[in-house]
Amino acid sequence: IMSGDWSSDVCSSDLSDKDQFKGDSLPAITPLDSIHGVKNIINAFVSDFGIISPDRKFIFCSEGLWTTVPVYNFVDGLWLGQSFLMAYKPDNKYSLEIRPMVYYTTAKKTVIWSVNSDIYYARKMNGKFTINAGNLSVDYDTEEHLGRLENSLYSLGLGKNYMKLFNKRFIEIKNDFYPLRGLRVYAGVSLQWRRMEDNHTTYSFINSDFDTSNIPENNKFEPMPYNKALIWDIGTDFTLYKGKDSRHNSNVVVYSYIPTVSLHLIGSLPVGNENRSKFLRLDASLNQRFRFRQYSTFEYKIGGGAFLDKYKIWFPDFKHFGAYSLPSMRTFTNDGYFLIGYYKADTDDGWAKTTFNFMSEDFLLSRIKNFKKGDISEGLHFRYLWTSEINNYTEWGYSLGYKKYIRVGAFIGFEGVNYENFGISVSFPWLSGSF
Repeated sequence: IMSGDWSSDVCSSDLSDKDQFKGDSLPAITPLDSIHGVKNIINAFVSDFGIISPDRKFIFCSEGLWTTVPVYNFVDGLWLGQSFLMAYKPDNKYSLEIRPMVYYTTAKKTVIWSVNSDIYYARKMNGKFTINAGNLSVDYDTEEHLGRLENSLYSLGLGKNYMKLFNKRFIEIKNDFYPLRGLRVYAGVSLQWRRMEDNHTTYSFINSDFDTSNIPENNKFEPMPYNKALIWDIGTDFTLYKGKDSRHNSNVVVYSYIPTVSLHLIGSLPVGNENRSKFLRLDASLNQRFRFRQYSTFEYKIGGGAFLDKYKIWFPDFKHFGAYSLPSMRTFTNDGYFLIGYYKADTDDGWAKTTFNFMSEDFLLSRIKNFKKGDISEGLHFRYLWTSEINNYTEWGYSLGYKKYIRVGAFIGFEGVNYENFGISVSFPWLSGSF
């Protein structure tokens, strides 16, 4: 886990996944008075443009003209607006990023907005303090949800609105840091005002009545009245570390032969009226990824958990499992499922899950004469899930990838010993940054 790389393109990249202390100043961006010529116009559309201070410690920029219309769904219609970044880095000790966005929704005919603020501090501990606020339409799946761009393509192109949305007004505070080598600690609290939404349009390039309602397909879903929730969470990841490989003299472990143990406790304090949410949930997992030989990697994740206490749980507070649709731009090594209905397995009870992924450039196809290693990679994938909603579900898959451009996989699913589904999935690693 790394945070913000100032040596990279600040406006067009997610700084929370890089090292914010690398480099001495903010990077160059396309200045407002230089947007002329074909190349700079293209850069402004797909990347960023704005202003930068003479000492290169402050920038203000748009996150690209493409973000003017970044989303389409049946609740909101099109988003019309813009997202921005303001960043300030006085020295290598700390930095500040503020990402405001504001959009008009063409179908719902309202304004949605959010402001995300991150303060990076304590270089050795990779500290990150966050304050967020907003008024948005968000997925009921609050953990493993689809990307908005992916859902937009499905909705506009295929008439299938996988994401079911509710309105959330919120303010939240989070803190994330590494007090010791290999030990990550994080905590947060979020005050939320939530209400159900209706579809305001179903327009797509093809005629379809697949999604006339904005209701998740789950046997335990109950219509959610307007409610207030005060959600808190605290968690830790610990990797027993041996060796010298660390990230920029920080406590972040880059690689370890020892598995990582994760614990996450999530709860709700009773606030508001009789519709208030109150629950306590524990998540636990063990995961590891390692390389063997020169061209192969293997990773696994074993997890489980349960609701230890519950007075009233609305669907956003369920445990969600990232059951992605087909085809999907999601990576094949992500902790999700390809053939289950998007919300079908989500639960307010206990669960157990396992994921295995084997990726290799030296497997079956390498036995073919003149096969060139590095161009084609193969993958074997296995997922297991048990909840009260889906009993002993297993999913098996095989995938082929060409460099970092495209990966295609075939998957078959079983519930118990009964055949459930078969499908083909497509992933674009250059969009997702992984396999």
